[in-house]
Amino acid sequence: MIQLDKYLSSKRKETVLNATKSEIKYPATLIKIQDAVDSIIQSYDGTKNTFLAAGILLNNEAVEQANLFNTVFGRDSLIMLDFLRIIEHKNQFHPKAKKANLPKNLERDVLFFLASYQGQVTNPNSEEVFGKILHEYRKSDDPIAIQLKAERNWEFPYFGAIDSTFYFIKSLSIYLKKYPKQKNKKIINKLSGKEYTLLQCLTNATNYSISMIKDGLIQYSRANKQGIEIQSWRDSYDSVSDSLGRLPDYDEPICLLDIQLVAIEAFEEVSSLYLLIGEIIKYATVQNLTNKLKIGINKELWVNVDDDNGYFAMGLQTIDGKKKLFDCVSSSNLIVLSKNFVSPSKKDKIFNYCYDKLRVKNGIATIATDEERYHASGYHTGNVWIFDNILAIFGLLAFHKMDEARDVLSCIDKIVNETNCYPELVGSDDIPNQYIIDIKDEIDGNHNRISQPGQPMQGWSIM
Repeated sequence: MIQLDKYLSSKRKETVLNATKSEIKYPATLIKIQDAVDSIIQSYDGTKNTFLAAGILLNNEAVEQANLFNTVFGRDSLIMLDFLRIIEHKNQFHPKAKKANLPKNLERDVLFFLASYQGQVTNPNSEEVFGKILHEYRKSDDPIAIQLKAERNWEFPYFGAIDSTFYFIKSLSIYLKKYPKQKNKKIINKLSGKEYTLLQCLTNATNYSISMIKDGLIQYSRANKQGIEIQSWRDSYDSVSDSLGRLPDYDEPICLLDIQLVAIEAFEEVSSLYLLIGEIIKYATVQNLTNKLKIGINKELWVNVDDDNGYFAMGLQTIDGKKKLFDCVSSSNLIVLSKNFVSPSKKDKIFNYCYDKLRVKNGIATIATDEERYHASGYHTGNVWIFDNILAIFGLLAFHKMDEARDVLSCIDKIVNETNCYPELVGSDDIPNQYIIDIKDEIDGNHNRISQPGQPMQGWSIM
């Protein structure tokens, strides 16, 4: 018998439409890390090594909910490269740490694959734009691609993410600083057949990203009216809200905290590359924009609660000259603790106000437990994501909160050992999420899935 009350919002009127138990069968013993790594690295479309967003869990090949992301996603691939660099540079964390063998040239292959599918034209259905990096790669005969084409008019490769391009700028800049001769490496675009160098590819991505800066912050609008509503990693329609549970207007430009954070990382890396190769004007331009973003975040997204408490809002929209702040408390506030453009006094306020609100039984929830749209197993409204918790740990470490960092790390250890795999997420209270629950929100009339199992072999978590 499902105890439905624990999954429903305590602040919204919700009617349950469907409640079923997941069919995912979790293994009896922990999957070896090498086997997990091998499940997410494959040859793909002529490229020797690419990352899949999620691997296939043995004995679950026919379970739909366990196989939603067994393909290449731009953002996922690039976040995995981020973790790979941490492994390479900080593997002294523990001398007995388990290590996996990774293919030679994995970083190069992943970047070259994404570079070969860089956007070339403007296509609203696929949300392709010149210079943009894909979100989701699927072949035309992929059943999920066929379904999304029929239901939402998507075309593939689908480009409906804003942060993929920023992560690409960051990773490719780091790669070219390590291997500067590769800047003249020729890439043939698989969408248009056109040829360009890696440096041209990077500059095209940077120019596209710069074009989204308005009033000192990155703003975007989705091109496909049936495209992904929130085009950051928090990409469910209800992931961004204000303290009253109100959602954005998805067809108006929006500024998101998460996008600003990765944009700053990207611009800092590409500007240092431009300095290294003598592109002084480009260096100065990007540096100036980076500084404006830092000022914009602190000015426009900061919520000062009182003398001792404050935090950063999830986002901002300006419609008809009126600013609307989406002031829900999100886990990104703990990531901000590692950023040098946030003052120590603000970091004190963030930790004081946010940590206890976000800390749940299984780690750090995506939003605070007292928020209007919090659900204990909501995809981006209460679940505990392993990769997000790792980034929160880095923030806590940078802020010298060692006990809290160890505490969250112990939760990740528990999640892995209780599922015997490397899941995308678990609930605030449940390991793993066992139920699929659909509801109707009687306040806004939307149908919503407030509980679902995470992918059991998620690439981010494995890396």
